[in-house]
Amino acid sequence: MKKRLRTLLWLSVAALALAFLVYKTPRDTFQKAMGGIGWSWAVSAVLLYLVAQTLLASRWILLLRVHGVRVALFQAIKLTYLGLFYNNFMPGAVGGDILKGWYITHHSEKHLRLEAAVTVFVDRLTGLVGMILVGALAGLSAGPEVTIPVRDYPVQVRYLVWLIFLGLVVGSVIFLSRRVRHVLRLDKLLDRLPAAGVLKKIDSAIRIYRSHIPTMILALVLTGTIQGLSIVAVWMMTQALHLEQVVFLHCLT
Repeated sequence: MKKRLRTLLWLSVAALALAFLVYKTPRDTFQKAMGGIGWSWAVSAVLLYLVAQTLLASRWILLLRVHGVRVALFQAIKLTYLGLFYNNFMPGAVGGDILKGWYITHHSEKHLRLEAAVTVFVDRLTGLVGMILVGALAGLSAGPEVTIPVRDYPVQVRYLVWLIFLGLVVGSVIFLSRRVRHVLRLDKLLDRLPAAGVLKKIDSAIRIYRSHIPTMILALVLTGTIQGLSIVAVWMMTQALHLEQVVFLHCLT
């Protein structure tokens, strides 16, 4: 009963906040903005974006199963959307990850709690890797006119993305390769750090994914799908707002 009342309270607060924004907006401006929206495009864009975000839960479940942690799909979806809310509407950008980590550690077997928490980090890292891969591919279609200023000097975005991609490859080789780790003596370095026992368990919990290549490939495919659907949703929203000057290639780059 208390849970339902709390949910109703949050919904009421959200509704009041939305009503306040509408009230503060001049009526003519609001009517013009709402009347000019292509609602079929807008609704389709929102639904497509929701599908993309729901796939995040499926990716997290894949990563959890590597460690033998089981969570229901609906529960994973609920936590994913809660995480998105905290990341986008609350201070900071990792509040949702903390929430997911807290929940999964309190609903996992005691000997798997650390591994379960690590999956939240691996899930975020997988999303980052997928974004870099998509960005590297999109860089192939980005022209020299797509630049950002670095100390007042225009630098082509595609070069920055490819440099990040190269750094990702080098970092992955250093972290995952047994031979490179042995040459660099990374394991001995871990032994010298504070809380070495915990750090080594975290290291092992991440490196275990090296033995589950099909799972990681599927996770990256899901990431690419999520990114692709999100890009299409953004383009569809530009069509809903009648931004004819924006073409799909702009959304891709």
